[in-house]
Amino acid sequence: MNKNIITGMLLSMVFLFSCTDDLNRFPTNGTSNDIQYSDINGYKQSLITIYATMAYNDFLRNYWNMQELTTDEAVSTWDDNGILSYHIFNWTADNVAMGRVYTTLMYNITLCNNFIIESSDDNLAKRGFSGSDSETIKQYVAEARYMRAYFYWILMDLYGNPPFATETSLAAGEVPKQIKRADLFNYIETEL
Repeated sequence: MNKNIITGMLLSMVFLFSCTDDLNRFPTNGTSNDIQYSDINGYKQSLITIYATMAYNDFLRNYWNMQELTTDEAVSTWDDNGILSYHIFNWTADNVAMGRVYTTLMYNITLCNNFIIESSDDNLAKRGFSGSDSETIKQYVAEARYMRAYFYWILMDLYGNPPFATETSLAAGEVPKQIKRADLFNYIETEL
């Protein structure tokens, strides 16, 4: 074939099938915080998500492996995502299972903080909650605060001093910073 014909075909293909406005996409999920938290069921679903991520992300299994396979209490011969490295005391920061635990904990703290922010007195009043629904949501907030403290406790135990954020620091626009382990311990103690 002639080089001109091949070049012409290639240029035609580029111009005919090039990018268009099809790449200007918006998220298809139209659920915003105002929609999610418009009724009591939305609050309940969001609280359930905090618990569910512990099961669906293999958090509990990976956390157990980190705690038990590094002792004489359990033995594993599997090398699923670096599990064997725990047993032979050869784990590194690149361990996939360790990364999953850390990521799940940080994600869950984010979920807790968002839940607490969306449950503020101002947001409840703006959305028209009062009476028993408001009291139920306040009970949910207590659960979210407990879970956040629990997640921070695990992070402190496993990683020392993780990035620290609360609903107050996030509302002030602060970027999460590491705090001293003793300060994190005191925070956890006051939350519980």
